[in-house]
Amino acid sequence: KTENATAGTGSILYAQIVNPNSHAIYLHAIDATSATVGTSVSAFKWKVAANTTLSMNFAEVNGQTGMAFTAGLTYWIVKEADYTTTVGPDSTVTVYFLTA
Repeated sequence: KTENATAGTGSILYAQIVNPNSHAIYLHAIDATSATVGTSVSAFKWKVAANTTLSMNFAEVNGQTGMAFTAGLTYWIVKEADYTTTVGPDSTVTVYFLTA
C-alpha cells in the first residue's frame, strides 16, 4: 500500500517513523503523486530498527530549507530494503511528516 502524503510541491522539514514491530522496516519514498509497491524505484529509503522510533530533521539540505519534492511525496513501507519487495510490516507503522 502506498500513501500520498502531499498533493504537490513542497519540502519535508521533519519526519518521524514509529515502528512497533519486532522486525526492521524500510520506508521508501518517491517524488511522485503515486507509486506501485514492488515496481516503483524509491528515491529515498530509511531503515527503522525493530521497536524503534526514527526522527529526522531536514531543516537545511544542500543550502535549501528541507528536502524538496516537486510532484508530491509518496511513500510505502516494507520488510526488506530492496524496492522490489512487496511484503509489508506485521503491524501498522506510524509516520509523521512536517512539510512546507
